[in-house]
Amino acid sequence: MLKKSVLALMLAAVITGCDAKDATETTQPAATPVASQSTEQPATPSEQSATKIGQPAATLTIEAGKQYQKMEQTIANAPQVMEVFSYGCGHCRQMDKLLPELNEALGQDVVQEHIVYDDGTASLAVLYYTGVIQLPKEKLHAYNEAIFSLLHDNHDMTQQQSTDKLAAIYSQFGILAPDQLDEQQVEKVSKHIQHAAQITKEARVQGVPSFYVNGEYQLLAGGHNSLEGMIDSIEQMVQLPHQNKAPAQDAVVEVIEAQTPAVSDASASK
Repeated sequence: MLKKSVLALMLAAVITGCDAKDATETTQPAATPVASQSTEQPATPSEQSATKIGQPAATLTIEAGKQYQKMEQTIANAPQVMEVFSYGCGHCRQMDKLLPELNEALGQDVVQEHIVYDDGTASLAVLYYTGVIQLPKEKLHAYNEAIFSLLHDNHDMTQQQSTDKLAAIYSQFGILAPDQLDEQQVEKVSKHIQHAAQITKEARVQGVPSFYVNGEYQLLAGGHNSLEGMIDSIEQMVQLPHQNKAPAQDAVVEVIEAQTPAVSDASASK
């Protein structure tokens, strides 16, 4: 599993070498993400989204190649609705602000996973999963915004000021910093990161934020220009044929923490 020293190094990389602008540019798709198009004047979802997840849609109006696409490879043990995001992505921050509204409209919580494909995104993922393993779900949204703010609103901070700000965030939410976690907690974080890396690979994530339904269908950002349209598409995508059993969010966490092999010290140090 990941040693505390490795987590400490990854945390240092966040503060000194992971610029939010760089992370955004390396993870953005060519098309403008739906989050950036739906933040100005979002309408009330209930006005256009009466159908809830699990209730058959009267008529499927979405089309493959327009609002969604069938994935070439199924994501194993995927929840019903999942978002892959990055703390380094400004559009993801805007989408995160809309997530409570999206969850309410869908009648369930969208499961979030942090993109992991290199050292930079893995470093950011350490921050996210440090919160995931310690905070109740109702506090994670506010924690996400605090980390987004640290990375995107404080470009003039010195390294020490960034370090102090991050420590203040951990204190505010009453959680331990990555380098303060015990061995069991470190193992949980490492398993979440490995699981996120697996999702990133299986889904062939090219940009964030990206949404996936039942591990077999991807929402296409270019096919939507509003949050309401996105909600409607997801509700219909749930009705599409699929083989995935779509475990609940808590079940996903159990699968990750109980079954995913821990990252070895040797591989973590590469």
